[in-house]
This record gives sequence, structure tokens and C-alpha cells, in this order.
Amino acid sequence: MLKVPDSSLPILFPSLKAHSGETTYLAPEYLTYGIVDEKTDVFSLGVLLLELVTGRRALDYSKQSLVLWAKPLMKKNKIRELIDPSLEGDYDWRQIKLVLLAASLSIQQSSMERPGMSQVVKILKGNL
Repeated sequence: MLKVPDSSLPILFPSLKAHSGETTYLAPEYLTYGIVDEKTDVFSLGVLLLELVTGRRALDYSKQSLVLWAKPLMKKNKIRELIDPSLEGDYDWRQIKLVLLAASLSIQQSSMERPGMSQVVKILKGNL
């Protein structure tokens, strides 16, 4: 398996970098301190999961962060407001809830509050 350090991601995949230079998938501890570990990858996966459910980009054209937009809705349990309208109700409600649970845990500000990758996989499989 090819392993790419997070610091190389914006270079290899320019779409990970916003126009202002902000990265959209990288964890706060990486951006602040350069810390890279499993929890950094978990954060990135959480952003990707949010993109899948919402149909939105990690950073939209108005430079609004998907994470900052979604967190208050998840906290208030407003799941229907998070779901991509283009799905037109054609989804498994239980799966949406599992994906959003995994995403919400994965995008915690503190890496210590995030689950490990194996825990995220268990959540996604429904093995809580």
C-alpha cells in the first residue's frame, strides 16, 4: 500500500488546498503543530464522510468550511438538513446516521477525543 505523508497531500492533490492557502482536509493539530498520526487521518476521513452525505465540498466557493457548517447541525441532531438534497430520499436512514456518527466523532477539534481508525470502521459497519 502506498503511504503518502499528509504534508505531501496538497502538493499531490491541489484540490485539497483552498485558494487562500488553507487546507481543507488536514487536522487542526497538523496545521498548528505539524503533528501527524493516525488521528490526523481520522480527521481527514471525517471530512470525506461529511462530503459524501452532504454533497458539499470541504471548502465551498464562498470559502465556507464544511466542518464549521456541519458541526452545529450535527450537535442539534438536524440530520435531514445535512443530507444532500440530490439524493431525493433514496438512501438508507440507518447508514446515513452511522456515517454522520463516524464523521462527527472524527472531526473533533482535539485528536484525543477522536476515535481510532479501527473504531471508525466498526461504526461504519454498524458494530457500535
